[in-house]
Amino acid sequence: MIIQIVKEYVMNACFQSSKRIWPAFFEQHLLVVHAYSQQLAALNADPEILEITAYLHDIAAIQDFSLVRHHHLLGAEIATELLARHHYPTEFINRVAQCIRSHLRPCNPATVQTRKSACRKRTPCRNRSTGLLAVLYLPGSSL
Repeated sequence: MIIQIVKEYVMNACFQSSKRIWPAFFEQHLLVVHAYSQQLAALNADPEILEITAYLHDIAAIQDFSLVRHHHLLGAEIATELLARHHYPTEFINRVAQCIRSHLRPCNPATVQTRKSACRKRTPCRNRSTGLLAVLYLPGSSL
């Protein structure tokens, strides 16, 4: 249920924006990241965290593109507020927020195994450079 709420929240932000880019951004970026998140879930990652992170990782930039420089930090705050309103556990919220905060960090391909375990089931994200998108954007990585 929360997945659908999050998806609709992001879709509304994209499609109600005055900027024409956002509907295409939803279809050509967020849905692609979402598809990769489902593949990543097969690597012992929490599929719910990955789906929510995939949809919300750019929400702050979608809402106000002038904030793009810090959208990873602001997006984590937005996700925290949204999930808290729906009474999600603090640990779960913190894991989603950490993945969103860290999605812009550089990723060293030599440590990709650590990156792939970023959002493992029942294991909080402890490494500050383990965002979902760091894994998804690795050159030459196959999921």
